Amino acid sequence: MQLPTRSSSVLKTTVSDPLLTVAIPAHNAENSITRLLSSLSSQKTSFGFEILVADDGSTDGTAALAEGFGDGRIRCLRGEKSGVSAARNRLIDAAKGRYIMFADSDDYLLPGALEAAVSALAENGAELVIFGFEIENTDTKTLSPYSGDSALLFSERDYGDNLLSLYARNMLNPCWNKAYSLEFLRKNNIRFSGISYGEDRLFCFDVLCLAPKAAVLSETFYRYTQSTRETLTTKFLPEKFDICLEIDRSFVRLCSRFGISRGKYAKLADYMLVKSALSCLATLKSPSCRLSKKERRGFARTVVRSERLSSCREFPPECGKLFRLSARVLQTRSVTLALLMTSGIHVMTRLFPDRIRRAKHAYNNKN
Repeated sequence: MQLPTRSSSVLKTTVSDPLLTVAIPAHNAENSITRLLSSLSSQKTSFGFEILVADDGSTDGTAALAEGFGDGRIRCLRGEKSGVSAARNRLIDAAKGRYIMFADSDDYLLPGALEAAVSALAENGAELVIFGFEIENTDTKTLSPYSGDSALLFSERDYGDNLLSLYARNMLNPCWNKAYSLEFLRKNNIRFSGISYGEDRLFCFDVLCLAPKAAVLSETFYRYTQSTRETLTTKFLPEKFDICLEIDRSFVRLCSRFGISRGKYAKLADYMLVKSALSCLATLKSPSCRLSKKERRGFARTVVRSERLSSCREFPPECGKLFRLSARVLQTRSVTLALLMTSGIHVMTRLFPDRIRRAKHAYNNKN
């Protein structure tokens, strides 16, 4: 679908009366935030925007760097450490724009991002715009793009027709590949919950459940940076699998909301849950996991013997051999096999990071 071109008369605002707020939660980000601020400061737009940084109790020079960057559009909110969700909620409260976008302090935006997002919102009278993104592995210098087909979602039927494809392509998971009507968020009291994992996805599901008028752009405008080391040492969280189950339940509710039958969403939901379970098990190899051997087995038992996980039996054909083999191991409900598999995947990820990354996202990249 061809989206309308922008009209500059719709977008005209001033710096003191910004049309857009770019909201950045930041904690000890002095080594990365300059790149993000540079990518925003260099954006060419036909409207005024502000860059709002919530310094979340940093003990380094993050706030000083933001305040001294030399761009009058930057505002910095200093506060005690309260976590990324609370920082984003503070940004929603303090934003002056009509629209709001989120960005993480170690990522950056590509040229044209702000103009394209706001144009799509203003021209279509939309309350949400979704655009593509790229994951940049800073160790291997590789890029993995994710994007959806251009579309306008103005009815429940539109959502029913497009929701599964967007979720399969990982377009609904993060909060930062989107721009939102600030009035829509505030009027409906949509906030980030205080959980330590998955807060992005649950926030997005809360937004989508209200069926806002939405525009999907096929272009990629956001670059998420990640190193191989970071993917290997994802922080262990004892509550992570419980959150994964809540995300699964929320996705099922979302499908029901838009009249998508279980026959259509079941394979995708099962695929996403199994992938999440594998991620939970992988964190047992993280240096942040301080559990004893007995406690690790107990955690693995909770995951592999979950009734919901045990019901995951059919998956999309594109998901790949490695995923199917891993899913079969989980289906045995054997704690020992699950832990052996986790160790094997950990070693393979260290030796062949790009190959494992491609296998992990094989289905998401094909749909």
